[in-house]
Amino acid sequence: MEFNKIKNKGLKFSCTLAVLVSLMLSQIAFAARPTEHCFGVKHPNMSYSCLGGRVWTVSALDTMSYVKDIHSSLDNNGYYNQYYFSNNNATAVANSIGNDAIFYINSHGGAGLVCCPYYDSGSSSWKMTLLTGTNTKSESIAVALQTKYGSTTDKLKKVRFAYFGSCYSAKTASTTDGWGNLLDTVTGLGVDCALGFTGTITVSKEGYFAKRLITYYGMDPNNTVSACAASSKADTYNKYGDYGGVDKYVIKGSGSIKLVPAAYGTY
Repeated sequence: MEFNKIKNKGLKFSCTLAVLVSLMLSQIAFAARPTEHCFGVKHPNMSYSCLGGRVWTVSALDTMSYVKDIHSSLDNNGYYNQYYFSNNNATAVANSIGNDAIFYINSHGGAGLVCCPYYDSGSSSWKMTLLTGTNTKSESIAVALQTKYGSTTDKLKKVRFAYFGSCYSAKTASTTDGWGNLLDTVTGLGVDCALGFTGTITVSKEGYFAKRLITYYGMDPNNTVSACAASSKADTYNKYGDYGGVDKYVIKGSGSIKLVPAAYGTY
């Protein structure tokens, strides 16, 4: 009897150890997959000042449903991140892109920038930061990708595809603002392919466009990003009866890349 107890305990221990080893190997496998970051926002009406006291206003926005779906699709097709993200400041967003194969953000924006609002628990208030291409005017709330990665060894060469889902995200900012051009900046830093918009976009139509591009067409290994974007543009019009600004998309870099099989960018 005593032997059987020990034997059973040993069997239980062996099974437990096997489960633990399996879980560890599973986590290692996940960690080895190319990473993705999907950023969105959910915030109230906001105003902020920058560049000599100029005041900017942004309307309430919630893009999280699109972000969640795109993250889930990427995670189920060879990419990995345990989470998707909401209301991160520009420093956190900029820190992530250097390690990503796929980078996706959906927020308000402007020429040369994407808005990165966050809730500051210390002051119990919403605050604004900006992810920009450059920052020639040394604006305190801006985090410039050129400044952060321009002098690094790898720059942004890991990034296969960067999607900036914001109004005017493909336009070049004025010299007065000094934000540069997001798409030119990231492709100049080694991103294989980047997409943005030269005009205003409506939330629902851009969200639908992004989901069609990434989660539907993009998960077919036969489709290039250029083909995915063209089909998604047509689908958006067919669904809504107008483009909602997505016909103003611009692709910089190589539109011939494919999103699957999952992979980092080319060095």
